[in-house]
Amino acid sequence: MVSTVLALKGEAGAGFTEVAHFDERPQVGWQGSTLVAREHRGHRLGAALKIANHVVLREHTAVERIYTWNAVENSWMRLINERAGFAIWARVGLWKKRLA
Repeated sequence: MVSTVLALKGEAGAGFTEVAHFDERPQVGWQGSTLVAREHRGHRLGAALKIANHVVLREHTAVERIYTWNAVENSWMRLINERAGFAIWARVGLWKKRLA
């Protein structure tokens, strides 16, 4: 199942976020996409959307925890996740090799 929260400005979408959760592990949610339209960025809409979705999940599902991930250079999304109450649980290192 996917829980989605959408913000509208008039009839146009301003942003959305989604969390997937599955019957096999009903207590666990997996944060999917969060997107805020360029003209609505910088006003904490992403954090508000995530928090609203967490409230819906808490009130209407068995989800107890949500996992998400971000690239270290994605500082704006890391800040949104901090505002939404996420805490760092693990760090992952990736290696890259450029082939000539």
